[in-house]
Formats: sequence, structure tokens, C-alpha cells
Amino acid sequence: PHPSTASSPPLCPIPTPPLSSPSPPPSNSQMEHIPRPPNAFMLFRSDFSKRDVIPPSVEKRQQTLSQVAGEVWNLMPVEEKRKWHTKSAEALKLHTEKYPNYKFSPVRRGSGRRSKVKVAEDDDTQSKDRIREIRETYLHMRGPAIAPLRRRRGRQHASTSEDEKTGMSSKPFIDQLPVS
Repeated sequence: PHPSTASSPPLCPIPTPPLSSPSPPPSNSQMEHIPRPPNAFMLFRSDFSKRDVIPPSVEKRQQTLSQVAGEVWNLMPVEEKRKWHTKSAEALKLHTEKYPNYKFSPVRRGSGRRSKVKVAEDDDTQSKDRIREIRETYLHMRGPAIAPLRRRRGRQHASTSEDEKTGMSSKPFIDQLPVS
């Protein structure tokens, strides 16, 4: 007669994972993180997204929607932008009341990030055409995009500069005037 195996432990126990893995408590920096107050464009972009101006069936990628919103912002009349700047000032006032000791201190990201793969010029042109098509179709803002007033960092090409490609200077108008 053999003893019952029901009460004896298995010969080779199989480790079972815990039902929930314990997560470390949030660090002080995570608990104390204060978001930046939104600027005028960020408020506009948020509203643009919430209103579903461009149907999700047409474009779902947030990157493309942000580019369309950026073109619309650059084409927007000053009076319309002023409304968003007013909203931004109100948001800043509320932010200052809520976080009186807030000071923006950017955190530099580590070098462990992978660099983005450069997009071929043909793809870039198709992307810009698609963005313009969406803007003109759904927002009825016709014409070429206006370049933003400030240049982006790190977007220079080794072979030719943006000025040489477009035949236009990206310098502010005042800097293009001849020196006497």
C-alpha cells in the first residue's frame, strides 16, 4: 500500500507568479511633478484635437494632426491667436495660484535614446502635401503653409541648408535687410 499523494507536496514544485507584482512606491520627484502651464498653441492644439475637426477616419496619427494644427496656427489671423494668448494668460494665472513656488527646470534626456531614422525627401514632400490637403479640405484654409517664426533645433541637413532648398531665407525679415 502506498501513502496518499494528495497530502504530500509535489516532487518538483512549479513556481507560480504572484497575483500582483509589488510596485515600488513613487519617488519624491514623481509625486512632486508639476506640469508646465500650457502656452497659447498648446491650448489651441488641445481644442483642435477635442473638436475632431479632422475625422478619425481621415487621419488618426497625432503627429500628423499636430502638424496640421501647426500650419493652421501659422495661418491664423492675429486676432484669433490673441484669444488663445488670453486663455494662456488665464491658465498661467491659475497655475501660479495653484503652484506658487513653481519654477520650470527642464530635465535633460539621457543619451540612451535612439535617434530617429531620417525620412527621405520624397516621403517628406508627400507628407507635407497630405498635411496641406487635410488642412484645405477640412479647415478650408487654402494656400501654402507659412513657415513658423522660430526655427526648430537640429533640423539642418548636411548637404544643403533649408534656405538653399527653398530659395527663401528662414531669417527674420529684419535680418534680411541690407546693412548700410
